Amino acid sequence: MDNRLLAILLAALLLLAIGGAYFLLQSGTAPVQPLSEKELKQKFDLAVEKAAQMKGKNCEISEAERLLRETRNAFVQGDLSSATAILMQAEEAIRNANCPGVPPVQPPANQTNQTWNGSIKTNSNSIAKYSKFEISLKSPKQYSNPFDSEIVTAEAHFTSPSGKEETAIGFWYQDYSKEEKLEQTRRGDAVRRQVYTLLGEPVWMFRYAPVETGEYNYYITINEGGSASTYRHPQSGSLKFSATSSNSKGYIEVSKKDFSYFSYSNGETFLPVGHGPEMDSEKLQSMAEHKMNIVQAEFTSGFKDGLAGEKLGQYGLENAFVFDGLLEQAEDSGIYAQMVLVGWPEFADNKEAMEGNAQWDANPYNKKNGGMLDYPTQFFSNEQAKKYFKGRVRYMAARWGYSEAVFCWQLWGEFDMLSFASTEQAKEYYFEEDILAWHNEMGEYLQSIDKRHMVSTAEANGPYEALWQLPSMDYMTIHDYNHPIDWNLLQKLQLYQELGIAKPILIQEYGPEPLLGNQNLNDEANRAAYHNPLWQTTLMKASGAPMKWTWYGDEREATMDMDEDYKILSEFFAGSDFANKGIEALAPIDLTPKQNIAPITTQKKDGSTRTLREGGTISPVKVYSIGNQNSAYAWVHDLRYNEYEVNSGYQATTMQNVKFKLSGMDSGAYSVEFWNTYTGEKTTSSANAVSGSLEISVPSFSKDIAVKAVKQS
Repeated sequence: MDNRLLAILLAALLLLAIGGAYFLLQSGTAPVQPLSEKELKQKFDLAVEKAAQMKGKNCEISEAERLLRETRNAFVQGDLSSATAILMQAEEAIRNANCPGVPPVQPPANQTNQTWNGSIKTNSNSIAKYSKFEISLKSPKQYSNPFDSEIVTAEAHFTSPSGKEETAIGFWYQDYSKEEKLEQTRRGDAVRRQVYTLLGEPVWMFRYAPVETGEYNYYITINEGGSASTYRHPQSGSLKFSATSSNSKGYIEVSKKDFSYFSYSNGETFLPVGHGPEMDSEKLQSMAEHKMNIVQAEFTSGFKDGLAGEKLGQYGLENAFVFDGLLEQAEDSGIYAQMVLVGWPEFADNKEAMEGNAQWDANPYNKKNGGMLDYPTQFFSNEQAKKYFKGRVRYMAARWGYSEAVFCWQLWGEFDMLSFASTEQAKEYYFEEDILAWHNEMGEYLQSIDKRHMVSTAEANGPYEALWQLPSMDYMTIHDYNHPIDWNLLQKLQLYQELGIAKPILIQEYGPEPLLGNQNLNDEANRAAYHNPLWQTTLMKASGAPMKWTWYGDEREATMDMDEDYKILSEFFAGSDFANKGIEALAPIDLTPKQNIAPITTQKKDGSTRTLREGGTISPVKVYSIGNQNSAYAWVHDLRYNEYEVNSGYQATTMQNVKFKLSGMDSGAYSVEFWNTYTGEKTTSSANAVSGSLEISVPSFSKDIAVKAVKQS
């Protein structure tokens, strides 16, 4: 190489080095990690916006303007390192400018905005175990969509007295005032309506429930997309609150001692007794009065529990505020909510088959409404749809995941209805492997952000064994509306039990009439169709009482008064603690005198017949029973008082001389209770088990009777 050319190159390199050193000395900063183009542009735009606000207030910002021009020049030339360093100087100049009335610009990464520090509020610094600790704070800045975790994430980081670390996700919250107004309908009827009015500005909210007693430490962070900036409160160290003891039993989980049942965090059995299909204040009050402890909360179209926003990725804060109050009412009442996230009607596009229940046209995932799906069945495989669903789930877990009144997150209500409720074009995208993978992905995601609540789903048909085998599904659910229900539901429960999967089975919906059909039942048969399965399935070792699906306001609801049935069942099983007592399905020996009883056969849709009951000389009663070696629970039923025969004209008769025997019982004296399952009336008696055999003579009854036998101490 020519010596003169070499000298020129060396001189140039020396000048560059001196210039770089001079720049570092002038800027007073060490070399910085250059921001990405996207991050740099976001921060630059924000600084320009702040500078414009300050200039509009006649503030002196000439130095900041000069630095912003240099930042732009460096960015245009592709020198991201210099642009990043100069922008930091520009931000510092803006922060140091004396300009009253203009919010300060965001500080550099990992520094704290002192104005933000002063805006934190808590509901208390002493919180009972499992109760809500709530933190609110004014956001340090405005965000285009605070629901989008790619734009901003807010988190509260807790350290328990034992040293366990947990994170509570922050959520965007708007407060409201509530007022009850008396209004007139078009018919002139007076009605009371709740009116909600915005109260103050939106804030970041964090909710957390302590599970230990003692002193907790915590701090808060807000991270912007790409980790361009981080706010921390306090800037160093942590804040504190104390958790005190309480009478709460805790969250609901699968029992560690008997997988057929649920338990509270303290290990005591949780036996579900309740029904759906939605939550409102009046229903919760009635359920509490009738000693129920579980309800469906439907976050799907057509239900009051909705979380719908104007478009995907945004949520209705007023609706969420209303549900806050309902969940608090549930907490106070000891009622646990199944949080049902998706329902099939909103993804049904077959209007001809589903009549008014095909709501795909209004679905925000529909491409016609600004979504990304041509057909509803693509919901399970489209990555963008998954992203939006996770965002919605994340918001709900952040807002309500603290609560012990959340029973579970239920991903779907009858996902497999889409195989029937979809058009032929949509069915081309219905793949079981996609549905299975979707459930596993969403179940695992929920379990990663909320470790305190169970996850499940619901199918209309089933059992779909591969689905229930997933570790991300904590328990199995059954829905059944097949006629006659007090025969068919028993067969379906047995199918699920025969899978041998070590998980509880919850009958979440049942009834004698499917949504689009009507069996034309008379009132008494309809009543029997709901009443009988309550006792049959609970005494077949389902995880709890089956949950009927009827609407308050339904004409038949008033005639049935089923809430009273649930109350009686709840009182009958009170204190049973099945999960901790080694309960098994028993095989009672029926000693009742036999009678000549006709068989029941029905015709299937394909023209074949099925036998619901064999006829001949048989016992007129059926006994269902569960128990252990020193206690037994039984339901004795007039065999002919069932949905099918009552609808055909059978009239209940007085059952007499009913007797049954249980084997494998501890010898000794037993106290025995007989319960009228329609009135709750109770009579008592006693019996003795001899050589492991306990024989019980049942008093005369009509329709059915419940029996409880417990060995005396």
